[in-house]
Amino acid sequence: MLLCTPSEGTAELPARWPAYTTVTELLAWHLDVAGVPRRAFFERLIPFATEPRERERLQELASPEGQDDLLNYCTRMRRTALEVLDDFPSIKIPLAYLADVFPALQPRAFSISSSPRVRHAGGTISARV
Repeated sequence: MLLCTPSEGTAELPARWPAYTTVTELLAWHLDVAGVPRRAFFERLIPFATEPRERERLQELASPEGQDDLLNYCTRMRRTALEVLDDFPSIKIPLAYLADVFPALQPRAFSISSSPRVRHAGGTISARV
């Protein structure tokens, strides 16, 4: 079990976060590891890259001049944050920094759902009230 505490300069944990959790639960329910990362994600990875070529590449992708490259590398390919880590094997993120590197998973106000037992053609929209 992990004890979740706010990092320096942070007032408190996000409201949905448990005080105690596991790494699996953190990655599955609280951190967005499957989303397409933005430029800030690459900036946060730089200190954890030990290979000079990988660090240089991360700096390029995080720079304002590297926006076209980032678009081609990440956005157009729909590359996830986990796939980025596969492409940069020297990156070793300490457990204490996971929540600082990966963005928080945002809750959905609705979900498209369907069941062939209820409705054979089409789907329904489920909303949380």
